[in-house]
Amino acid sequence: MKIKEKSVGLIELFYDLIYVYAVSNLTEIIDHEGKYIPLGVFFEYLIASFVIVQAWLYLTNYINRFGYSTWQEYFLIGVNMIGTLYMTNSINADWTKMYLPFNLSMYIMLISIAGLYFMQFKRTDGGAAIARYAYRVITIVASIYLLIIILAWWLTFPMVMNLDVIAVAAGVVLPIVIKVDFDNKVVSFPHLVERFESLAIIMFGETVVSMADYFELNQFSLIPMVVFLSVMMLFGSYVLQIHYVIEHRQSTRGLVLMYSHFLIVISLNMLTAALTAIREELDSFWLIFIITSLVIFYLPLSANSIYEKERYSLRVSGFLIKGTILIVGGLAWLLMPINLGTATGILLVVTASIFAYDFYQYQHQLRQISE
Repeated sequence: MKIKEKSVGLIELFYDLIYVYAVSNLTEIIDHEGKYIPLGVFFEYLIASFVIVQAWLYLTNYINRFGYSTWQEYFLIGVNMIGTLYMTNSINADWTKMYLPFNLSMYIMLISIAGLYFMQFKRTDGGAAIARYAYRVITIVASIYLLIIILAWWLTFPMVMNLDVIAVAAGVVLPIVIKVDFDNKVVSFPHLVERFESLAIIMFGETVVSMADYFELNQFSLIPMVVFLSVMMLFGSYVLQIHYVIEHRQSTRGLVLMYSHFLIVISLNMLTAALTAIREELDSFWLIFIITSLVIFYLPLSANSIYEKERYSLRVSGFLIKGTILIVGGLAWLLMPINLGTATGILLVVTASIFAYDFYQYQHQLRQISE
């Protein structure tokens, strides 16, 4: 079967630079002063995270399926970028101050994407049906955001939040429940993988930048190196799974790849906030927050095993081993006398153990193939 080939364009890389800024602002929502994050604040963070990743995904999917070649497309992509910047600047730890400009920006971005798909209605290569399907999904979601904007002046804040939840859920669920004879040939899975790798690198970059305060010029310590190595182990596990193990050249819609990265983005943001917090004050809440972020990272990452080359197929034993490592690490955090050095040391042991297992399995399979 012929696989659709597509390279990542410069405009996509330029778009990613805007998301570096968006991600850095997003972390501020849960960069909370105190020993815990209020549940309401964390919920608002989840909503903002899903919206931002969805916004990135909508444009990525369009470019992946149809590309860009006309000035009209470049114009609408530019409108989308402007909306992204306005959305990013609206991010605030107090949702009551941000929800109106945030939702308005998202509406503008969705309308620009709907316009892009509208221009594909006259395609003669079979892509018109997919364009109409995507246009239908996006206009439904955009209508919810428009409703939020119109009713925001009269609805209470909890009611506005409920509508935002519905909008986010619609963006996730509608592509699954709306029936369409989807032709996987319009999707370039290698390009899609490369785009999500780019998004993950942005997230890991934000985590590394947040660790800069650990590296104090006037006080040498091993803790900064331990924290840095822990993040590198996470990155290593991600690279092994997504870049080396899964089969890039296949015909698939890539829904698991898409939805798993929603959680991967959130987990890395959570880890970034927690690593910043424990440097100021070590508390059991933030240790639980770290282990939770690791679970949220590794589970969706492992879900991408459905795309693996058959020879690398992950067995149930792999999930059990990784789960055991996370459980033992979590118990060590909660039961042992903890200081910053011990806490970061356990983090390194957990992430390095999982990476070592992943790397061993990868090398073992390579040896079997060579034999």
